[in-house]
Amino acid sequence: MPNSSWKIKILVNNWVGEGGCVAEHGLSMAVEGGELPDGQFVLFDTGRSPEVLANNAKAMSVDWNGLRQIVLSHSHYDHSGSLMGIHELVKRPVSVLTHPDTFTPKASCKPSFRNIGIPFTREQLEKKGFSLSGVSADTPLTPTFLVTGTIDRVFGFEALSHKDLLKGQAGNYVPDTVADDRALVIREPGGGFHLICGCCHSGLLNTLTHAAAASGERQVLTIVGGLHFGAYDGQTLDRVCDHLAEWKPRRIVPLHCTGLKGAAHLWKRLGDVVEFHGAGEEIALS
Repeated sequence: MPNSSWKIKILVNNWVGEGGCVAEHGLSMAVEGGELPDGQFVLFDTGRSPEVLANNAKAMSVDWNGLRQIVLSHSHYDHSGSLMGIHELVKRPVSVLTHPDTFTPKASCKPSFRNIGIPFTREQLEKKGFSLSGVSADTPLTPTFLVTGTIDRVFGFEALSHKDLLKGQAGNYVPDTVADDRALVIREPGGGFHLICGCCHSGLLNTLTHAAAASGERQVLTIVGGLHFGAYDGQTLDRVCDHLAEWKPRRIVPLHCTGLKGAAHLWKRLGDVVEFHGAGEEIALS
């Protein structure tokens, strides 16, 4: 039977909250409840290393038999690196919602050139039984639960969210706007929406604008995940927070690439709307 309340288990994050979990630079969350059958969950990102994901999932009593689907927020290694290791935990075919750009080579030029893309080929994953979708449109998972498609860039000053990022194109590397960046949206009809972000390379304000249009709801109830504030200077942080305040979010849980400085700036601007949680903790959406 479905459970009307939604919950998020933070499996991988840059810092630890409770229990026997360990931290790494990466992100993974298990989303359960709502219209999902009892015991089933959607895994949003996988973190970087399978050992950390497996350890933390065990510490949080995650039953891998309940894995319904995997959604990648984007293809960077710290969100996709444990994907192959999940095969050893589940030992059955798994559906993975990917983007047409998922297997495009990705790199960063900071502090020096390095590859940061998904560390597996499509062929390697398919050989292990993963079913890869490769869609770029908004995709419903349940009647009130969706994955955003390609997010329009309305606020130009949020371009810092993909600063120093590159992608392979025709044998060269060119600036990458991270077109495969996406988020999860949970709609409470007539009440608002919850936004679950991976790295928010599209920019938080752009993502909120897209999520509101996709859900048909105006009030943002909860924002959870990586907001990529670590890439912003102080002036840009102020601009983003000023616009964010106009949305009147009821709850914000900054994780991963939000960074400690960015999270502190967010709390200073918006106060106790901002909550601090880490790997090993569970968040009830209400």
